[in-house]
Amino acid sequence: MRNLELNYYEDAKVVTYFKETSGYIYFIKHGLVHVLDRAAQWQVVSYEAGGYFGDFQILLDLKSDFSYRTGNIGSTVLYKLKADKFLQLLELYPEQADFYKMRALHRYHHLKKVRN
Repeated sequence: MRNLELNYYEDAKVVTYFKETSGYIYFIKHGLVHVLDRAAQWQVVSYEAGGYFGDFQILLDLKSDFSYRTGNIGSTVLYKLKADKFLQLLELYPEQADFYKMRALHRYHHLKKVRN
């Protein structure tokens, strides 16, 4: 827990911009995060409390193909973990690393398919 940083966001605040290299994986403690297309006009999908994002950018070494913005339902609370700490954890647990890599690839392709 000491490596997690707690952040509070107001309504409709961008967490990660299109083509940004964020360097963090985010875990949603409370609230809602919308995944938006490259023009930030169309909502592709939304993640709720318990969800996470930033995984495929780290594991696939990509800049974000989407923007991530908080919802309009009150403040959103996110934990964020630096990419290098996330990767260090995965090195300790290779079976989990394989799972997260497969999951990241699936999530990335799903978002691209839904967007198009």
